[in-house]
Amino acid sequence: MRNFIFTGLAALFSFSVFAADITTFSCEMTKYPKQKFSFKMKNLGKPSMGFLNSNPRDGYSDVFTTTSKNETVLRTVGTLNGQGGDLRVLADRIQFFGDSAGVDFVYLELFKNSGFKAGFARLDFNFSEDKKFSPVFCLQSK
Repeated sequence: MRNFIFTGLAALFSFSVFAADITTFSCEMTKYPKQKFSFKMKNLGKPSMGFLNSNPRDGYSDVFTTTSKNETVLRTVGTLNGQGGDLRVLADRIQFFGDSAGVDFVYLELFKNSGFKAGFARLDFNFSEDKKFSPVFCLQSK
């Protein structure tokens, strides 16, 4: 009986060690207040950091989601999804890059020294001379 309990506890411990630490981000660009978008990441700040799709059973589902009706926010989310978010880990920040059909580009950057809660977005739609910049703030939940 003692062997059975030990084996069961060992199995539970090993599962919890390998389980991903999931963080949900709810973000807004200050130029578009109250127009939130969200995404999930596993193992934030660790070498195994990565995105989670909105539908875990469908590897092709969107990473970034929004319920906003704001055209700029919708286009930002669509552009980030067009490239799957393209996560880039830099020394002082994480950067997400989106490329939609080679005409829309979005850089979303969150700074490490803010706990990945603050950063900025740079939006370049249709090779526009009028690039849009906005501070970005994210709430995180587990």
